[in-house]
Amino acid sequence: KSTGIRALLEMRIVVDGHQWGTIGFDDMVNERTWTSMEVDVIRVAANVLGAAIKRQMDEIALQNELEERKRAEQALRFSEEKFSKAFQANQVYMTIEDDQHCLVDANRAFMDGFGLTRDDIMGRSIPELNILYDPADVDTLRQVFEDHGFLKDFEMRFRRKSGEMGFIILSSESFYVDQVEYTLTSGLDITERKRAEE
Repeated sequence: KSTGIRALLEMRIVVDGHQWGTIGFDDMVNERTWTSMEVDVIRVAANVLGAAIKRQMDEIALQNELEERKRAEQALRFSEEKFSKAFQANQVYMTIEDDQHCLVDANRAFMDGFGLTRDDIMGRSIPELNILYDPADVDTLRQVFEDHGFLKDFEMRFRRKSGEMGFIILSSESFYVDQVEYTLTSGLDITERKRAEE
């Protein structure tokens, strides 16, 4: 079917090195040769349109990236909040140590169980807290942890602030934040069970 076009001037619109579409002039009355000025006008229009499309695509991509980042940050905050609530509300003693074996956090159960405050524990190692019945147990515990990469159901004695001795079962695992290794340790006080067994 005839379109009735007698003369056509068409220029490709290129975005990021790929043809996006075309823009052109047509003449439905006369067959003609296009002037260099008309060719330049359509070339400039194609370039301007290509740049505008590229800018809009970049803005859409940036908006999508910002929305994705916002979703990721919300998911991370939610995850951190869940962990924090579980960590603090847990009745099992829990601590987090850095790669120098210094405490960076402990839950309420741990602090209440040993009669300690956050100021007592922050930046200090477990041996410095004087809660171990036998400080040599720490060397054994650390050796087992290094040999296996984790600690599971390690039983040891501890001392409360009152001086009373108790028994605890420890489990530890490593995790990384910004390529720094941390150790999460949980401890279950089994003193009453040991007494009942005796």
